[in-house]
Amino acid sequence: MVVPQAVWVPAALAGTALAGIALLLVISLRGITHPVPIIGYALLQGVLLGVASRAFELVYPGIVAQAVVGTFGVFLGMAVLYRARLVRATPRLARLVIGTLIGLLAVSLVNLVFRLFTGRQGVEIYSISGQVGWLPYVFSAVAIIAGALSFILDFDQVERSVHTGLPRRYAWLCAFGLLAGLIFLYWQILRLLSYLRR
Repeated sequence: MVVPQAVWVPAALAGTALAGIALLLVISLRGITHPVPIIGYALLQGVLLGVASRAFELVYPGIVAQAVVGTFGVFLGMAVLYRARLVRATPRLARLVIGTLIGLLAVSLVNLVFRLFTGRQGVEIYSISGQVGWLPYVFSAVAIIAGALSFILDFDQVERSVHTGLPRRYAWLCAFGLLAGLIFLYWQILRLLSYLRR
């Protein structure tokens, strides 16, 4: 018996997403500096975003290039703001950004489980086309702002690691933070652009 593609592709993408989230949490919470799990995370996310980007591009030509430009535009903008010391990595900002990201992650997981079991959409829309209410727009905007501000924390971590002379293996953890931020931001911008083009 052959399982139809329409069934296994979404299931495979959901499994890849959950595996990526699990690796993200393990690496972040345990402060892992070994390259193997970090490379594993990058490969999982590469597969997930590659497949998803291809699907979005087929429906909305040019959207992937727009999302890539938007992602790196935000990244460079935050780098300039950090370098000019216009935005600083204060403990208050760290609490706000980390708390917001944890909240977004929790809501995303609940939303994903809800979607898998009921087929209904919530604050994140997983279908590539169709109607979008106001709540997904708000969720995406908050996620993009939080993702952008997370770079300030990442830049500060890199700077402090260099100044305190941490062992070279900590460069992997710093690189992981930047990579996770870029992936998160790209995904949110891609999704928001798809909402705007429906």
